[in-house]
Amino acid sequence: MSTVKNIPLRTWAAQKFSPPPSDYLLRKWRDNGQIIPLPEFIGREYFVSENAKFIGGIRRPRPRTTKPAPNQKARLKDRI
Repeated sequence: MSTVKNIPLRTWAAQKFSPPPSDYLLRKWRDNGQIIPLPEFIGREYFVSENAKFIGGIRRPRPRTTKPAPNQKARLKDRI
């Protein structure tokens, strides 16, 4: 019976891509759900299954907030 172990996201990227993508790009892929199965935050870093796959072109929509950011004015429709 084979067991799949989790490895750090950077290590996974170095094994799958040459040259490996930047940390910024890995965060972007992680946040957009483009790495399947999704990486898990354990301790101080993200870990992913050894046999995880990069799925390009798929993006999960980010949830929209109903409140404006602290440095933005509220829209007229929100104030009414």
